[in-house]
Formats: sequence, structure tokens, C-alpha cells
Amino acid sequence: MGWIPTKDEIIDEANNYENSKFFAKSKNQLVTFILIISGMSIFLIGSFGIGWAGIAINLVLAGFIYRNHRWAIIVFALMYSADKILMISMGARPTSQLIFWAVAMLGSYSAYRVASQLKANQKELNG
Repeated sequence: MGWIPTKDEIIDEANNYENSKFFAKSKNQLVTFILIISGMSIFLIGSFGIGWAGIAINLVLAGFIYRNHRWAIIVFALMYSADKILMISMGARPTSQLIFWAVAMLGSYSAYRVASQLKANQKELNG
């Protein structure tokens, strides 16, 4: 699958979902990204504060994303976007923030589309 998946790639991933390997699934790629950024944040924060709440929320959302909950994908994308805007407004380097943001948004987009296709496939099966 490319950076921005085509409709055919989304349908193919959804149709072969049960037989796909772990990292071949968009949602698993997004969950892995969340785990990596959460781990990086733990080392950067150092002391207790509001940052820990954000990490905890991201980890909870990762659990729901792993179970293909579309609302969790949207909430993560919105929260991560707000975080990147806040970081840039506080003086963080925009280039690195925008790169992480782009990866998160592309992963969220792919995972959301596949989860939607899986739901559509399930509706077709149930009649």
C-alpha cells in the first residue's frame, strides 16, 4: 500500500483482513506509531504533569483503534493535530512536528478507511 491508499487497496486490505500479517494492517501500523510516540514522550517529559494524561489517553485510544473503532481513530487524529499546533505555537521546530503530524494523519486516514470498509463488508454479510 502506498502513502495514500487507493480505493482498490482499501478494499483489498479489508477483503484479506483475516489472512494479513500484523504490519500489513493499517490499524496495526497506526497503533505501532502511537506506541512509539508515547514511548518517546515518556523519555522527554520526565516529571508528572499534563503530558502524562495525554500519553495515557493515547494509549487508551490505541487499544480501541486496535479493535477497529472508527471514533477512536478520529479522536486520536484530532488530539494529535491539536498537540502539534500547540507544540509549534510554543516554539517547537515546525519541520519535525509537521513530519510526525503527516505520518499520523496518513496512518489515521488509512486505518479509518479500512475500518469503514470492514464495517460495510460486515453489513453485507449480515444482510
